[in-house]
Amino acid sequence: MSRLEQTAQQLIESGLVGLGEKKLAALELDLLTEIVQQLGVHVTEDATVDALVKVLMKKKRNKQVKLPIRPTTELAPTKTKVLKPVAIRPKAPPTQGESCLSEPADEATQAPQTTSPTSVADPGIFKVKHKLEFIVFNALKLRVFRDDLKDQFQKLVERFALADVIVMSEVSNLERAKEFLSYLNRFGEWQLRTSTPSKPSNEVHAFFVKASIRLIRQVTTMAVGTRDFSHAPFTLLLQDKNLGRFVVSSVHFPPQSKAAERDLQIRAFVKAYTEESALRCDTPITEKGAKDAKAALPVHMIAGDFNCWPGAPEYALEERGFTPLLGKHVSTTSGKQAFDNALVTENAKHKFAIASSVLELANPQNSHRGEIGLSDHSPVSFRFEL
Repeated sequence: MSRLEQTAQQLIESGLVGLGEKKLAALELDLLTEIVQQLGVHVTEDATVDALVKVLMKKKRNKQVKLPIRPTTELAPTKTKVLKPVAIRPKAPPTQGESCLSEPADEATQAPQTTSPTSVADPGIFKVKHKLEFIVFNALKLRVFRDDLKDQFQKLVERFALADVIVMSEVSNLERAKEFLSYLNRFGEWQLRTSTPSKPSNEVHAFFVKASIRLIRQVTTMAVGTRDFSHAPFTLLLQDKNLGRFVVSSVHFPPQSKAAERDLQIRAFVKAYTEESALRCDTPITEKGAKDAKAALPVHMIAGDFNCWPGAPEYALEERGFTPLLGKHVSTTSGKQAFDNALVTENAKHKFAIASSVLELANPQNSHRGEIGLSDHSPVSFRFEL
């Protein structure tokens, strides 16, 4: 069961308590659709938020918010179906003249809801909160066209589609990014933004962002002063309707074999980012700056492959107002190195509950052993909750 299906089921089991018209209308269209469909109502592609809310309010008034009994065969192990769309669609469209929402005639005869014995606690006692999940991933060229990796990519996409923003570095070219986008679009509508290619490799950073999130501005930082970046950082200004603005930079710094150059580039970018507003999409980065600009202070996040643990004293992050979300012993690579991370400004930690998780690959790339995998880096999840 997907996260969307689980959330819908939990809300139904709570009886939609505390969710009136306004709060229901604030939910995502996909979630509303899933709730209505789990209640046995036929939903077509052109269903609107208002129409879905009206159906749910009617069911609440008639005390019909209940789940049909699910067949026990659901508990049996089944073969995973890859690239299955998140939203469940009806098998047949309504006939001409039907409403986009139609309830089955025999709904009154449906069996009463049962409680799952695996339920730890009644989800109705917990408030439904707004969450935004970022997945950060060094994609090792994003080799989507390799036949021996297609199954792994399909499984990867199933998990990535549950997130809201995917921040990807080391993407060989735009063609591969577009192919990955086509995989994600089987689970809903996604947007793609890529950086200006870095010379001489022509690699790009890629952001995959759910359509519900507004993309406001982007900037590629090719150089700071006379210092060029090996992989030019790519910054995107995003706005979520519930959690506000985020300024997110995807970075990829030189390897350990070029540690001196790596350290210079890390310090140069963080310093310039805090001093030059153009690098951060002309947004404030301090409370004073936000007050002077008469604007809300966004969350600033620099995420990606640092090829080191960026919280070390030599990078002086605290002086610039940043802190890493992963500690120095949290490994993210097949070589057990703490290379991938996200740096956030202090206001993020004060405003949101932030959860971090390494999505460790079961079969990572290990070139020294000749083992082929999606990447030698594992994806990392960072979830902001309000």
